Amino acid sequence: MKMYIFGINSLSFKNKHFFVISVTLFASTFLIAGDFPNISTTAIDPFETCTVLDKSIPRQISSIRHIGHIFSETVVSDADYCEVQAQECDISTLQFSGLTLELLVKKETQEASVLAATLSSPRWNIFGKIKIGQRIEVLEKYYGVSIPRDVSPVNLEGECTPLTIWHSHGRVTKLHLDCQACI
Repeated sequence: MKMYIFGINSLSFKNKHFFVISVTLFASTFLIAGDFPNISTTAIDPFETCTVLDKSIPRQISSIRHIGHIFSETVVSDADYCEVQAQECDISTLQFSGLTLELLVKKETQEASVLAATLSSPRWNIFGKIKIGQRIEVLEKYYGVSIPRDVSPVNLEGECTPLTIWHSHGRVTKLHLDCQACI
């Protein structure tokens, strides 16, 4: 079911009248988180991409902060990933233009490891052979899957790591790699 609502409003500015047409779109085809189709990989596990990602970014949080202009940074103490107690590590989320990194940072050494990464710009070449803007066929061949063209996003499932792929017109537009499942 799709429903479109159109509205026309008048607007006056310096004794001139303008008409503004607003459109609101409601569609039951929108997917919410967790409702993405899941496809099991047959060639390479998405966790291999986590390994490539870990090698692509620096190990120290201070060096990671210098890979680009940071739009926002949040730091949260979290006992779920820390070996003994929450005082040993933090979860840092760094948002750059076209890249968001969620990192596990050891407080004592400031060493960081990737928990998750979201990529939406071709500027960032940190997923190895997987890139924003490339054709879907490249991912299909790499992971050994068939990705439906009429549904986006799609989850590729491996042993423990999902890779969520957004695509449009046969090209990858956004990727989210959740590496924390295997930690």
